[in-house]
Amino acid sequence: MPALWGQVTYQQFISQDQFFQAYQLAETRLQTHPQDSAALFFRGYSLLKLGEPEAAYASLLAAEAAGFNAPHLLRLAQSMSLAQLGKKEHALALLDSLTHSGFANLSALQDPLLAPLKAYPTYQTAVDSARTRSFPCLSSPAHRHFDFWIGEWEVFVGPTKVGDNSITRQAGGCSILEQYTTTRDYIGHSLNFYDPYDDKWKQIWIDKTQSISKYVESERRPGYLQFVTTPESTPAHRRLRMTFELQHNGEVTQFIEQWNTKEEDWQAVFNGIYRRKK
Repeated sequence: MPALWGQVTYQQFISQDQFFQAYQLAETRLQTHPQDSAALFFRGYSLLKLGEPEAAYASLLAAEAAGFNAPHLLRLAQSMSLAQLGKKEHALALLDSLTHSGFANLSALQDPLLAPLKAYPTYQTAVDSARTRSFPCLSSPAHRHFDFWIGEWEVFVGPTKVGDNSITRQAGGCSILEQYTTTRDYIGHSLNFYDPYDDKWKQIWIDKTQSISKYVESERRPGYLQFVTTPESTPAHRRLRMTFELQHNGEVTQFIEQWNTKEEDWQAVFNGIYRRKK
């Protein structure tokens, strides 16, 4: 049988918090295959969750000696066991090794079994490192440039409210979703994202009329982002320029212009003011 016999079944039990069943399965396997590294690991992990950290740590060491092939999981479980045994220095050393090896499972580091380590800088460094690796866009200034638009807004043209716009961060901070509605049954949404390939922000806008506008950044500076449509937009003859700018009072303006071929100039078609909902 393969070295990781039963691993899927172990994980099924553990995902349902059925730790005693996972422990029994591992014990059964070890009666005939005492060096099965997966069985040793899952026995140790199950014992840890069942409140037996000393026995758990012994089984986890045996799994390591038998060559368990998921070293990150192994070191994390060992660190949990040591934390529960009060051996914080050793537990923190294991966490530090996880950080330097690129560990990115943020939710695993928030396991209550690691609670005894939370007051230590090494633990916080591990969490911060995992968060950065799990959500790299959140720590990237380029990806955060358009954050000034995020929020729940009422949209005005002059004194008249024309719609509501919900702007939310999506995909771990790697995109921004716009959902626009109006009182006159016009709706549309856009997906906005920074593309590191060409160092430009982009937007794809789709509305209920089947209009699709594809924008690419034309100018960027703090509190300011301007787009122009690309040739792939529909209708193809319409060329638009759209500018977002953060105001000193926290409002955001959205100014849309259309290129007038006859006049060879930009002409305003929308001048909206975003005011945050209270």
